[in-house]
Amino acid sequence: MDTGVAAIGHPAVLGPNNRRSGDTRIDHRCERVLGAVASLLKIPVRTLKSPGRGADVCHARHIAIYLTHVVFGLSLSQAATAFGLHRSTISHACHKIEDLREDAEFDRLIDNLEMLVSDQAKGA
Repeated sequence: MDTGVAAIGHPAVLGPNNRRSGDTRIDHRCERVLGAVASLLKIPVRTLKSPGRGADVCHARHIAIYLTHVVFGLSLSQAATAFGLHRSTISHACHKIEDLREDAEFDRLIDNLEMLVSDQAKGA
């Protein structure tokens, strides 16, 4: 039974439909982003991967989706496949985070996450 949680050494970014991206490079990138967002926002990665729709979880998931698209340059379609979501959901998440970046404090949070994820990627 697939619980949506990756086995050690076998990362899997799974969305509500439990689809895998099939590209391990993308999977690793998404895992890094999910880990960084989960750590900073104090939300377990398992919760971010779940289909839950609580406001805090959705907000954190939107941040992870946005960072995956922006930091790693994944197309909306690639991000949709990686997260197991529809392309329009990915687009909505990215637009929502862009709009929220008008708030200076939130913009700093996203800048910090972008640097953290980017630095982790360089060190990997």
